[in-house]
Amino acid sequence: MKHLLMQAKEEILQLRRQNEILSAKVETMELFALVLRTQPNYPGMTMGEDIAWQLAREIQRIEDEARTP
Repeated sequence: MKHLLMQAKEEILQLRRQNEILSAKVETMELFALVLRTQPNYPGMTMGEDIAWQLAREIQRIEDEARTP
C-alpha cells in the first residue's frame, strides 16, 4: 500500500510540475499573440467605433432631447 501511495504522490507532483510548465508556455504564447496583434500593419485587425463612446453619445442625445421643450 505504501508503494502505491508513493507512486500516486510522485505522479501528482509530476503533473503539477507539467501544469506549471504548460501554464508558462501558454502565458508566453498569449503574450506573443498580443504583441503580434499590436503591429500597425496587422491585416486581421480593423478599428471600429468604440461602443462605449457610441453609448455615451446616444445617452447625451437622449438627455438633450429630454431637456428641450
